[in-house]
Amino acid sequence: MADATARAARLLAGDTADLHLTQHQDAVRIAASNPGPEWFHHLIQNTGTNPTAFARLTRAWRHGGPTGITVAEQPYTPDPTVMKATRTALHTALAEMTDSPTHLRAWRNRLTLPHHGIQLRLGPDARWYPYLQDDDGEWWPAAPADSDPVTALTAAWSQNGE
Repeated sequence: MADATARAARLLAGDTADLHLTQHQDAVRIAASNPGPEWFHHLIQNTGTNPTAFARLTRAWRHGGPTGITVAEQPYTPDPTVMKATRTALHTALAEMTDSPTHLRAWRNRLTLPHHGIQLRLGPDARWYPYLQDDDGEWWPAAPADSDPVTALTAAWSQNGE
């Protein structure tokens, strides 16, 4: 009921993104509403998705809804001027956050701090989605998206114990 109420409120506010979900995305949406372990397992089985990948997408939904899933699954090439300005802002912020030199690697819509296990992904909604790398080298959504890349970096940085 809580999920239905939240979806109805978003629809009334003009957010129609939930109306255009694929079956896979809708299963992730349901899983993100914490239906319980039995339902979660059932959703994984019915989608045929790897359980870890499904859990990652569920977390992506919690932090960004349908756009969070898009960011998790589909890299794209954004405007280079946006990426350049973001790199400059992050280098300035990193100079204040750490004394050691930091290497910021760019690939498509992703900016990665490989030695810190942090990645920021620019979404099609112009918000930055922070990710953390786990011990297996997999990237997991770490916090809600933010329009300010430095705020997104700070959220991941604090969760990473930096």
